[in-house]
Amino acid sequence: MSPDGPSYPPDASAQTFLLTVRGTPVPATVEEARTVHNATAGAPPSVAGAQALGDLSHNVFVDASNGAGGDLLFIDYWNSLSGLGRFFTDPAVQESAGQLFSTREGTVWSGTDTFGDFHLAAPSGRSPGRPSSRRTPTPGSRGRSSPTATSRTSTPRSPRPAPRSTASGGR
Repeated sequence: MSPDGPSYPPDASAQTFLLTVRGTPVPATVEEARTVHNATAGAPPSVAGAQALGDLSHNVFVDASNGAGGDLLFIDYWNSLSGLGRFFTDPAVQESAGQLFSTREGTVWSGTDTFGDFHLAAPSGRSPGRPSSRRTPTPGSRGRSSPTATSRTSTPRSPRPAPRSTASGGR
């Protein structure tokens, strides 16, 4: 990276594109998947290559209902569609993805200014949470599962003691 900051592809702009990659990991455990990820996609040369092509962030999530052996989800923000395309068509990136995922589905999303957006600040004294997702049937899905996102907007910084029961016969 130059001292002036990253050098992006010519089509890089303030507009960002959301990339989601969801798939079934090859490794049997979350820890094994983490090791493979950090040796491939998370390795410094891979990170630098992605950033040079317009990758602004990379986040990894495990299936909230079954982290061990469940799906992995990558959520990246890119500022260049050509850079994203160049990165993911690279044979070394494809080989690395094959080490991590047995099956995967990637989608590139573009923001709109015609839908309402809002962002909530975390309550005072709490840190931001991480989004979670669970596949559940939705009305009109004919029994098929579709993702239903739920968001944890905050998590406590320190655990609070459970309230004591004052009912008779309680401890």
